[in-house]
Amino acid sequence: MIANDVKRFQQFLLSKVQVRTGMRPCPPGVTKNIGLLTKAALTEFQKSITPAIGDFGTITRPYVNSIVP
Repeated sequence: MIANDVKRFQQFLLSKVQVRTGMRPCPPGVTKNIGLLTKAALTEFQKSITPAIGDFGTITRPYVNSIVP
Protein backbone atom coordinates (compact mmCIF):
# COMPACT_ATOMS: atom_id res chain seq x y z
CA MET A 1 0.00 0.00 0.00
CA ILE A 2 1.17 3.51 -0.69
CA ALA A 3 1.01 6.21 1.99
CA ASN A 4 -2.32 7.71 0.88
CA ASP A 5 -3.92 4.26 0.69
CA VAL A 6 -2.65 3.50 4.18
CA LYS A 7 -4.06 6.81 5.42
CA ARG A 8 -7.51 6.05 3.97
CA PHE A 9 -7.37 2.51 5.38
CA GLN A 10 -6.47 3.82 8.85
CA GLN A 11 -9.27 6.39 8.67
CA PHE A 12 -11.68 3.61 7.75
CA LEU A 13 -10.52 1.45 10.67
CA LEU A 14 -10.78 4.38 13.08
CA SER A 15 -14.40 4.85 12.03
CA LYS A 16 -15.18 1.18 12.72
CA VAL A 17 -13.26 0.16 15.85
CA GLN A 18 -11.74 1.50 19.02
CA VAL A 19 -8.27 0.12 19.61
CA ARG A 20 -6.94 0.10 23.13
CA THR A 21 -3.39 -0.11 24.39
CA GLY A 22 -3.42 -1.21 27.99
CA MET A 23 -6.31 0.58 29.69
CA ARG A 24 -6.26 3.82 27.69
CA PRO A 25 -7.83 4.36 24.26
CA CYS A 26 -5.35 5.12 21.52
CA PRO A 27 -5.45 8.69 20.28
CA PRO A 28 -7.27 8.93 16.97
CA GLY A 29 -5.15 9.76 13.99
CA VAL A 30 -3.33 8.37 11.04
CA THR A 31 0.35 7.81 10.43
CA LYS A 32 0.43 6.64 6.80
CA ASN A 33 2.49 3.69 8.08
CA ILE A 34 1.24 0.22 8.86
CA GLY A 35 2.37 -0.72 12.34
CA LEU A 36 1.20 -2.56 15.42
CA LEU A 37 -1.78 -0.28 16.06
CA THR A 38 -3.02 -0.62 12.48
CA LYS A 39 -2.72 -4.38 12.70
CA ALA A 40 -4.56 -4.39 16.05
CA ALA A 41 -7.35 -2.26 14.56
CA LEU A 42 -7.57 -4.54 11.53
CA THR A 43 -7.77 -7.62 13.77
CA GLU A 44 -10.52 -6.00 15.84
CA PHE A 45 -12.46 -5.06 12.69
CA GLN A 46 -12.07 -8.56 11.25
CA LYS A 47 -13.77 -10.13 14.25
CA SER A 48 -17.07 -8.96 12.74
CA ILE A 49 -16.52 -10.43 9.26
CA THR A 50 -13.98 -13.26 9.20
CA PRO A 51 -11.39 -15.06 11.31
CA ALA A 52 -9.36 -12.27 12.88
CA ILE A 53 -5.73 -12.70 11.89
CA GLY A 54 -4.72 -9.12 11.14
CA ASP A 55 -4.07 -9.78 7.44
CA PHE A 56 -5.65 -7.52 4.83
CA GLY A 57 -6.03 -10.35 2.36
CA THR A 58 -8.46 -12.27 0.19
CA ILE A 59 -11.47 -12.04 2.52
CA THR A 60 -11.09 -8.61 4.12
CA ARG A 61 -9.90 -6.62 1.09
CA PRO A 62 -12.96 -7.33 -1.12
CA TYR A 63 -15.29 -6.72 1.84
CA VAL A 64 -13.76 -3.32 2.62
CA ASN A 65 -13.68 -2.37 -1.06
CA SER A 66 -17.39 -3.16 -1.31
CA ILE A 67 -18.38 -0.82 1.54
CA VAL A 68 -15.96 2.06 1.02
CA PRO A 69 -16.90 4.51 -1.73
